[in-house]
Amino acid sequence: MPEWTQQQLEAITARNPEILVSAAAGSGKTAVLIERVVSLLLEGMQLDRMLVMTFTNAAAEEMKERLTDLLANQAAENEHLRRQFQKLGSADISTLHSFCKRLLQQYFQAAYTDPNSSLADESKQNELYTRAQNDALDAAHEDPTDEFDQLRAHFKETEIIDMSAALYRFLMAQAAPFEWLDNMTDPALFDDLYSHPWYEVVAREARLRLEGARDSLLDCEQICRRPDGPGRYLAAILDDLAMVDLLLVSLNTPQTFAGGKPRFARLSSKKAEATEDPELTALVKDVLRAEAKALINEALALLPENQAQAQAWMAEIRATLPQLLGLAQLVKDIHARYQAYKAAETLWDFNDLEHLALKALSDEQVRQEVVSSYDALFVDEYQDISQIQEAIITRLRGADNTLFMVGDVKQSIYRFRLADPTLFLEKYKQFSQDKDAEERLITLKENFRSRRNILQAVNLVFARAMRERATEIEYDDEAMLTTLREQLDDPPVEVHLLHQEEGLELSDEVADALDAVMPDVITDEEGAQGTPADELERAFVYEARLLARRIRELIGTPITDGDKTREIQYRDIVILLRTAASRANVLAEILNNANIPTYSDTQGEFYTQSDVRDTLYLLQTLDNPYHDIPLMSTLSSPVFGFEPGELDAIRSAYPSRDIPFHEAFYAFAKTSSKCQEAIARLDRWRLMAHTMPLDRFLSRLLRESGLYALAGAKDEGRLRRANLRILLAQAAPNPEPQNLSDFVERALRAKKQKAGDRSASLGMQENVVRIMTMHKSKGLQFPVVMVPDLSRGFSGKRFELPLLMDAQTGLALRQVNTRDRYFKDGFGVTAIRAKKTREEQSEEARLLYVAMTRAKERLIMVGTVTNLDAALMRWSKPEGDYAASAAKNMLDWVCAPLYEPLQRGAQGLVDMDNGSRFLIAWHAVYDLLEDLSRMARPLMDPTVPPGIMARDDFFQPLAPTLRIPQKSSVTALITRERLMQTEETPEVKRRALQPARALRDMPDLAGFQTLSAAQRGAAAHKVLCALDPKDFVHLEEEQMRKALTRAMDELLSRDMLTKEERASIQEADVLHFYQSDLARRMAQSGERHAEWPFTLLADSDMILQGVLDNCFVEDNAWVLVDYKTDWGEAAMLADRYRDQMRWYMRALREITGMPVKEAWLYLLRGRQAVQITEDEPIRLKETPL
Repeated sequence: MPEWTQQQLEAITARNPEILVSAAAGSGKTAVLIERVVSLLLEGMQLDRMLVMTFTNAAAEEMKERLTDLLANQAAENEHLRRQFQKLGSADISTLHSFCKRLLQQYFQAAYTDPNSSLADESKQNELYTRAQNDALDAAHEDPTDEFDQLRAHFKETEIIDMSAALYRFLMAQAAPFEWLDNMTDPALFDDLYSHPWYEVVAREARLRLEGARDSLLDCEQICRRPDGPGRYLAAILDDLAMVDLLLVSLNTPQTFAGGKPRFARLSSKKAEATEDPELTALVKDVLRAEAKALINEALALLPENQAQAQAWMAEIRATLPQLLGLAQLVKDIHARYQAYKAAETLWDFNDLEHLALKALSDEQVRQEVVSSYDALFVDEYQDISQIQEAIITRLRGADNTLFMVGDVKQSIYRFRLADPTLFLEKYKQFSQDKDAEERLITLKENFRSRRNILQAVNLVFARAMRERATEIEYDDEAMLTTLREQLDDPPVEVHLLHQEEGLELSDEVADALDAVMPDVITDEEGAQGTPADELERAFVYEARLLARRIRELIGTPITDGDKTREIQYRDIVILLRTAASRANVLAEILNNANIPTYSDTQGEFYTQSDVRDTLYLLQTLDNPYHDIPLMSTLSSPVFGFEPGELDAIRSAYPSRDIPFHEAFYAFAKTSSKCQEAIARLDRWRLMAHTMPLDRFLSRLLRESGLYALAGAKDEGRLRRANLRILLAQAAPNPEPQNLSDFVERALRAKKQKAGDRSASLGMQENVVRIMTMHKSKGLQFPVVMVPDLSRGFSGKRFELPLLMDAQTGLALRQVNTRDRYFKDGFGVTAIRAKKTREEQSEEARLLYVAMTRAKERLIMVGTVTNLDAALMRWSKPEGDYAASAAKNMLDWVCAPLYEPLQRGAQGLVDMDNGSRFLIAWHAVYDLLEDLSRMARPLMDPTVPPGIMARDDFFQPLAPTLRIPQKSSVTALITRERLMQTEETPEVKRRALQPARALRDMPDLAGFQTLSAAQRGAAAHKVLCALDPKDFVHLEEEQMRKALTRAMDELLSRDMLTKEERASIQEADVLHFYQSDLARRMAQSGERHAEWPFTLLADSDMILQGVLDNCFVEDNAWVLVDYKTDWGEAAMLADRYRDQMRWYMRALREITGMPVKEAWLYLLRGRQAVQITEDEPIRLKETPL
C-alpha cells in the first residue's frame, strides 16, 4: 500500500457532499481520485453507480487501466470487489462529451433530437455552418430590419461575417447562449456607466497603474533623501505622492471622482549641491518620475473626468446598440438554420452534445432519473471546464449523491478553448476547510516529483508573479509547494541570460544565416500573431546553440533515478517552448547539427505531409484510375512531372464538362508519348499491386517511383523518409494480408478524421531530446527540463475584430464614423480589451508554472536581454500587484526575485532567502556566433523507429554504431577540410581543387566588386540548373543564342542572378553545352534532377553531404553530370575530380537503389565532356585524411 500524506488521506476518506481538491503540481491528484473510488467500492458502493468525467480520452483510458490494476490486486480476496472488477468494461469513466452522447441516446425525446445522429467531422460542420451563414445573410439583405440596416451601414460584409462567426463560437460555450445574448443587449444595461461591470474593470486597471506610479515616486523620495541625492526635488515628489494618494482614495467613490489632466509639481530649478550625484538626479528626473507621470496619465485616461463625460461616453455606446441588435438577430438566424441543416442529415457537433444534454436535463423527470442513477460524481481537471459544462455538472448533482472535483487552477492553460478558471476560483473562495462543511476544500501541496530546490525556486518566482489583482491567483501559503524528499546536494536552478544590446550589428554572412532559419512573422499556435522577426527573435537561434552546448555538457553526468544513480541520457531531457511555430524546426535543426538526436511532437498531421500525400494520391490512382483529383495530383507530382501547362493542354483538348479528366487523359495519350509512358507505368504498378503482398508492393513502388529517394533529397529528408517508413509499416499484415483498396480507404478515413499517426521524427521511446510546447507538457514529467525563449513578449492578441466579447461584462462594438470611416474604441471596448489582456497575462503566468513544475532533477531557463538598464528597472519594482502586472515577458517574472544579485552582476551560485539556490550565467551573443553562417541540414540518423522494416527491405537503415559518425562534405573530404566545412553548396563545389597551402593573411578587399572564380562558377551553375535543356537543344545556333540571352535576362529580372553574376557568365560556354550530345540526352530523359542535395553514411564512420549538379535516367540507370569551370587540361582535371565523382556515383547509387551507367565532368572552359569511370565503389580508406 502506498504511504499517503494526511491531506491525501483526507481527500480519499472524506465523505462531505461536495469536495473540491486543489491539488498542486506533482501532488498525485489522479492517484488520490482513483484510490477514493476504490475506498468507496470497499464500503459497498457499486461501480456502475459512479460517474467519472475527464477531459481527454487518453486520461479516461489511463484511469481505467490504473483502476483495473488496483482492483485486480484486491479482488481475489473480496467478493464485492470481484463483482465490481467485472463491471469495469461498462464503467462510466469517460469524457464529458462521451457522457453527453450516451445521455442523448437514452433521453433523446427530452432533447428533441434524433438518437441516431452521428458526430459531424470538421469539414462537414464547416460546410453546413457556411451554408447557414450565407443563407441567413441573404435573407437579412433581402428583408432587412432597422437594426441590420444599421449593422451593414457601419461595417463591411467581411467584418459582419467574421463577427457573427466569432460571436457564435463564443455563445456556444455559454450555458444559456441566447438568453445571455438578450441580457447583454438589453438597453437598460446601458443607462449608467458607473453601474456597468465595465467601470469596475477599468477602475481596477487604473488603480494598478496609480499604485505603480506611487511605487516609483516612493523610490524617488528615498533617493532624494540620500546625502548624494537631489534633495531639491523632494518637495515636488511629495506633492506628486499626495496627488496619487488622493486619486487612489477617490476611486472608491466613482461618481465624485475628478479625473482629467493631472497637475504635476514643478521640479526645483535650484542649483545642485556639490555632493549631488548626477546619475541619481537623472534617475529621479528622467526615469522614475517620468515613469510615474506616464502611469498617472494612463490611469486617468481610462476614466471619465466627471459625470458629464461619463454620460457622454455611455451615449456613444448606446449609439452602437442597434448594430449589436442587428448582429444578434443575424447570429440567431444562423443558429436556427445550422441546427436545421444538421438535423436534416442526422448530425451533431460537439456543441450539440453539451447543449442538448443540458436541454434533456432541464426536464425535471429526466434529471431526477439521471441523478438517482449515480451515488458519486467525480470530475478530473476541474480547472478546465467551461460555463456550459459547469451547468451540466450542477444539474447532475442531487441531494443523494456526492460531487468530488479535483484540479489545480494554477495549471489552467486552456482559456483559448473557452475554459473558465474563474469557476474553480469561485469555489476555492466559497468552500470551507472545515471537516464537517457541506462544501469542503482540501489542498494537496506536497510534491512527489521535483527536488526541493526546484520547488523552492518555483515558490520564489510565483510568490511575486501570481497576485490575485494582477494575474487572477494569489500564490499564498496554501499554494506553496513542499516535499518530503530528503536529498543532499540539490543541483541549482540554472538561469542563463544572453546579453544582446539593441542595435547589434551582425556581419552580412551571419545575418543571412539567421534570416534563413527565422521567418519574418512568428505566429502563435493559438492564433495570436507575434511581432516581426527582429534582433530579439533572432536571439532564439543563439539560445538554441547555448542549449546544444549545455546538453552536450550534461550527457553522461550523474542523475538520481529513484533509489539509484545513473548517467543522463538524451531521453531524460525535454525542451519546452511557449509556441512551436517556427521555433521547433529551428531548434531541432541546430541540435541535429550538433549531433544531438531530437524528437518533436509539433509537426503537422501525418497524412498532410507532402511526401505521404503524394504517395496516397498515387495509390488512389492505382486503386481507381477514374478519380480525377488523385489522377491529376499524381501526374503533377515528381513521379511523372507533368507541368500545369501540360495538364491544361489535356483539358483544353476536350473542354466539354461532360468529359471527365480521366477520359480526356486517356484520349490525349493516343497522340502523346509522355502520357503513354505514364499509363504504361501505372498499368505495370497496378498489376504488381494485385499480385504482390501489399507491404512488398509499396516498398517497391516507393523505390521505383523515386518518391523515397526524393524525400531524402529534400529539406528534413531524414524525417520525410521516416514518414514514408511509417506509411509502409501500416501496409504490413494486420494480422491478415491487406489489399490496396482497403488500405487506401482506411488511410483516407484517417486523414479525414485527423486520426492518423503522428508524423515522424524519432520515436518517443528512442534516446532523443524531446521538443514540445508548454501546453503539451501538462501532466508529464522529465528529469531535465529546459525552458528557452523566456524573453519572448506576451502574445497580446490584436483584437482585430470590431467586436469584443466577455462572459462577465458583455459585448462591445467599436464606434464607427460612417462619413469619414474611422474607428473609435469607446469605453466598453477599452474595458473588455483590458480585461482580456489581463486574462491572457494570467494564463502566461500559469504556463510558466506548468513548465517549471515539469522538472524532476534539473531546471534550466534561458532568456535574452536586449536592454539591460530597462530590464533591471522592471525587475527592481517592489513585490506587489503592479510589479506582477508590469511584466513584459516570462523572463521578467523569473528575474524579478533575483534582482539583487543580477543588478550587481552576479555570476555563478546564488543563495536566496527562501533557501533556493540558483546558478546565474551571463553569455555574450558573440560567443555563440561560431559556425552560424554554415548551418548544415539535419543529418540522416542511422537509426529508425524499431520494428517497422523487414530485414531485407530496400529501406532498412544502416546498422547503428556506438560512436557518432563524423560529418563532412564531399568537397571538404577530398580537400582534407573536413573539420572546416560540413555542408556542400554550389559555391563550395565551384571552388577548384588545389593542393593544400600554408594559410596567409587575407588582403583587404573592401569595395572590390569583381567576382571570385568560385562565384563565377556558381553563377554558371545557377544558369545550368535553372534552365531546361529541352527549351534549347532543338534550336539552331543563332536561335539558341537569342533564347539563352532572353532566359538569362529573365533570371536576372527574377533576382535569381545578380548583375555581377549575369555579366560574368560566358554565354558561348553555356551555348556550347546545349549543343552537345550530353545535353540532348539529358533533354530526352523522362526523369532529371538538378542541384540535388544528398546525405550519405559512408562506411559507418563519416556522414557525407553533397550536391549533385545534374543527373538523369536513361535505360533504367543514372547518368551523372557535374559542371566544372576550372582552367586546365582535361586529363589533369579528370584526375583531380575523379574521387569526388566516385563519391557522387556511390551516393546516387546507394540512395536511389539504381545503377549509375555513366558519370561525366563537363568542362565549361574547355567545352568538352570527360567521362569518369570506376572499377569499384570508393571507400573512406582510399581517401587520405
